[in-house]
Amino acid sequence: MSDDDVKKNHIVIRGIITLLIFAVWGVVNRIINIAAPIISGEMAVRQLENSDWSYVSSQFIMRYFSGSPMPKIILLLVLIAIWWKPLKKVLLAVAILPILMMNTPNAIAYYDTKDYPEYIEIQPNQSAFLIPVAGANQDTQGQFMSVDYLTKNKVATKRVQIPHALIRNPGWSSDYYVPAAKLIIVDRTPYNREWVNASDRGTSARKEGFHFESSDSINISTGIVTAAYVKEEDAAKFLYWFGTKADPNAKLNDPNVNFASVSYGRSLSDVMDTVVRGKIQAVLAREFGSRSLDNAIREKSAIISLVEKEVKESFINKGITIDYVGYAEALSFNERIQASIDKVFVTQKDAQAEESLKKMLPLYQQQAEIAVKNGIAASASKWNGQINLPSFLVVPSDFLTAVTGWVKSEPGKADTGIKK
Repeated sequence: MSDDDVKKNHIVIRGIITLLIFAVWGVVNRIINIAAPIISGEMAVRQLENSDWSYVSSQFIMRYFSGSPMPKIILLLVLIAIWWKPLKKVLLAVAILPILMMNTPNAIAYYDTKDYPEYIEIQPNQSAFLIPVAGANQDTQGQFMSVDYLTKNKVATKRVQIPHALIRNPGWSSDYYVPAAKLIIVDRTPYNREWVNASDRGTSARKEGFHFESSDSINISTGIVTAAYVKEEDAAKFLYWFGTKADPNAKLNDPNVNFASVSYGRSLSDVMDTVVRGKIQAVLAREFGSRSLDNAIREKSAIISLVEKEVKESFINKGITIDYVGYAEALSFNERIQASIDKVFVTQKDAQAEESLKKMLPLYQQQAEIAVKNGIAASASKWNGQINLPSFLVVPSDFLTAVTGWVKSEPGKADTGIKK
């Protein structure tokens, strides 16, 4: 066999091997494309672990499965090894060109023909949940324990990368990159609110007081003050019960909605202003409605304690810790009812004052008698026993002696000066 025949046979063998490699490459690439969303989602969760190796490995694998040129570079090296000898120049360039064209640059946040890195900052007052959009979500969901992370690592933020996966869609003009995992952020900022009827005070300028009635159909209104927060360990409960924010104007066929990489849980203020406020209103209406107006006024302290207890117990298992619930203003009624209440109160106070005065009269009488006696005694101690009378009046000496003795003696024991 001549050298030319040997060279031809080698070229045929190389061609067959090349076809086999491309066939295997196609199968492997197809498997990678199918598994990419699942693997990228799992690796995205691993980046939240408190480990440098977890971060490095997850970044490498996410980039490998998100349009990385590494698989194509490996294929290129294999082809170079096969064709290096016979095709050192032109044919090698021709073989390399389509492979290079196969590599697509690295999608913006939602969907794009190019895959750009997408990073999200998680603040200290937030909790984040990174949920893969494909695969075993129950096992691959990760929770970022921000309090523990900040304590051990002395950092204020956590940066999370959202992985992207390539979707092969022949119906579109080109393939698109979409998020392989969705990041859900829960804001745990503490909440305080004063719902009052006045427009010049309270959290809002609107009249936000509570209105209900007593069992005898008397309208009552009042204001409530409350505070609440979501603990780090309760963020999952809060997200489970109250979900994420919904955009009423969102369209289901909008790619920005279908391929959103970040969602935000409902805010604590939104939940407090709706669900929790409704619970407070219901308990207030029930308790005041089961009492007459007089009993409701007397038992208002017990009522608000019951409201606080029920609200705390109702929402602690849903991820909300209620700090306190109390009155922010006095119980209010219509003007006629309030005037009647004021009149009754004034009448009662007047009656109490009169009754107290009656009880004190005997004491006042005794004090007056003592004062009179003390005055007489003081005057007697200062008298010299002489009475200055006009010269034309002549009083017997025995009479003056008797009067003097009576004044100086104790009451009831005066000496009359008459001998028996």
